[in-house]
Amino acid sequence: LDLDLVAGRDFSREFPIDAKESSIVNQAAVEEMGWDSPIGQKLPQGTTVIGVVKDYHYQSLHQTIAPVILYLNPNNVSYILVRISGTNIPATLSLLKEKWQEAAPLVPFEYYFLDEDIDRFYRAEERFGQIATYSAFFAVFIACLGVLGLITLVTSRRTREIGIRKVLGATVSNIVLLLTKQFIMLMVVANILIWPMANWIMNHWLENFAYRTEIGIEAFILAGVLAMAITLLTVSYQAIRAAVDNPADALRYE
Repeated sequence: LDLDLVAGRDFSREFPIDAKESSIVNQAAVEEMGWDSPIGQKLPQGTTVIGVVKDYHYQSLHQTIAPVILYLNPNNVSYILVRISGTNIPATLSLLKEKWQEAAPLVPFEYYFLDEDIDRFYRAEERFGQIATYSAFFAVFIACLGVLGLITLVTSRRTREIGIRKVLGATVSNIVLLLTKQFIMLMVVANILIWPMANWIMNHWLENFAYRTEIGIEAFILAGVLAMAITLLTVSYQAIRAAVDNPADALRYE
């Protein structure tokens, strides 16, 4: 497994006693036992510590790394771990099955890949991420439809006002700003209201992990900027269209 040995030695065929009386522990076990010099220490089950490996994750990141004792028991083998190159997996599995049947012909050959086993640790998070992504997409899409409807309603009600402003010298940028500033204010207010709730929800979810990242203000600022950009993109077309229309058409019947 390429575990990093930080003290002592690994199991070795040169020491037949390792199969019955030796153990390797992780750093968490050393800390739990309060040992300053773990090599040579006796464990409760009667084995002697011959090495210490660096802490490694053998469970999901929902749990902290607990103490581990590794020992040999040649008379009770449940699993065999094999490192493969991954270049020709079908041929490798065929060879492993052949060797397995030679060694244990009465036991069915079953296998799984370690990366797939680790992937199952986070299957719930993957489903949650997919649901959140689809939900966010549809929420943004529906919100854009609502914003488009609002800007259409606003421009239709203020068509004459826009025409008068243009006659009095207002530029296209002035008209676009006039029509979009209220949506910008609504987005600012919406972000101010939603940020505390989003922060609480995400931190509450992250509490399920023993090892987690911290959510900084940068994530909320980026989300706010993206929401603002999507809103402006939605209203820009209708606003620019209203701003460039001939004012004579709006004032024809005045």
